[in-house]
Amino acid sequence: MKKLTMILLSCLLLGCISPSENQIAVNSKIGDSNKRFIDKTLKEFSLAKKEFQLTNSNTSEIGKSVNLYDELLALFDPDNFSCGCDDELKNKLKKLKPANKDKAGFIPADVTKNVYYADNVILLDKSGSSILAHGFQYKSGTAVSKLLFARNAPTVKNFNESDFIEKNPKTYNSFFYTVDCSGYLSAAISVAGGVGKNALKSSASAAQTKDKSLLVINGVMYSTLYQAFKGEGVFKGNSREVMTSRIETLLAIISEIPPLQRIPGTEIIINANYRIIITSDSGTSSFNGEAKLVANGGFSFGAGSVSAEGEGKGSVSRKSNFSSFKTYIIEENVGAVPQTITYTDLTTLISDLQSKIK
Repeated sequence: MKKLTMILLSCLLLGCISPSENQIAVNSKIGDSNKRFIDKTLKEFSLAKKEFQLTNSNTSEIGKSVNLYDELLALFDPDNFSCGCDDELKNKLKKLKPANKDKAGFIPADVTKNVYYADNVILLDKSGSSILAHGFQYKSGTAVSKLLFARNAPTVKNFNESDFIEKNPKTYNSFFYTVDCSGYLSAAISVAGGVGKNALKSSASAAQTKDKSLLVINGVMYSTLYQAFKGEGVFKGNSREVMTSRIETLLAIISEIPPLQRIPGTEIIINANYRIIITSDSGTSSFNGEAKLVANGGFSFGAGSVSAEGEGKGSVSRKSNFSSFKTYIIEENVGAVPQTITYTDLTTLISDLQSKIK
C-alpha cells in the first residue's frame, strides 16, 4: 500500500490532475421506463407486507422507492465511507456535480457508467429480497391474485441473493466494482483537483491505516421458484439432495394457492429474473486499490467473502468480508419471457420428479 501511495502522491505533486468541479452530464441507462414495474411491485408489497413472516428476519421494511443516484452519492460520501480523507479533499468531493444534477457529490465514473441503471429503484432488506425471489401470483379466469410467498421453500431459510445471481458475464450485462481506502483515495483525488500537498499527505497517511472496503454489483438475480420449475441454477442435477429440494420448492408454491384454485385451468405467474444492484460499505480489506470486475468468479454476501477476476485494470487478489448490504430492484424479466405454467404443469412435474428418486 505504501508503494501505491507514494506513486499516487508523486503523480499528484507533479500536477497529474486538473481542477474539475463540474462534470459532464450523467444519465441512467433506462431513465424512468421502469416506473410501471416499480409502482406495481410496491403495491404488491404493500398489500402483502402484514402477511409475510420470515424466520429470523425483520419484515418492517421490505420495500420502498428510492432515487438511485442519491443512494450512490450516499454510498461514496467520504463522511459515510470514512477513509480518513482530509477536510479539504472532502469539500472538493462534495462540490463535484454533473451538469444535469442538482445534488453534488462524488461517485466514480465507472460506477455511474455501469451501475446507474435507472432513476428510481426499490430498496429491499434481506427479507424483501427473499419475498421477491420466492414470490408468485396465480390467475383464475381474468383475475390475478395478490403476491403470494412460497414460505415453505427450503431456500427461504438462509436465503442469499448471490446464490441466484448470474455469474457468467456473457449471459447478461453485469458489473462488479470493489475498492479499499487506498483505491477510494486514488479515485477521489483523480477527479477532485486543486488539492493541497498537506491535504494529500494527510489523506494518504490515514488511508493506509484503514481496513475497509466497498462493493457495488449490478447483475441479474433469478427467481428461485422459476429455477426450481426449470431445473436450473441450484436445482440443476439429478442428485437426491437437489431433486428433493426442487420438489419441496414446487410443493411450497402449491401450498400457498387456495384449495379451490388448485385446478387444471389455474395459471401460475412467476417472473424469470430481476435486475438488481447490491452495495455495501461495511467490508474489511486485504487487497490494494480499486478494481472494475466482471463477475466471473465466486462471490457471496452477508458475512461471506468476495472474490472475482479483475478486468480492464488487471487482476487484483483480494478477500473482503461484508457484514451488511443493500439490495435495489430495478426491473423484471431481463431478456426473458417466462414460460406459461399451469397448476397441471406443476403437479405433473412434481410427480415425475418424485418417481425418479424413489
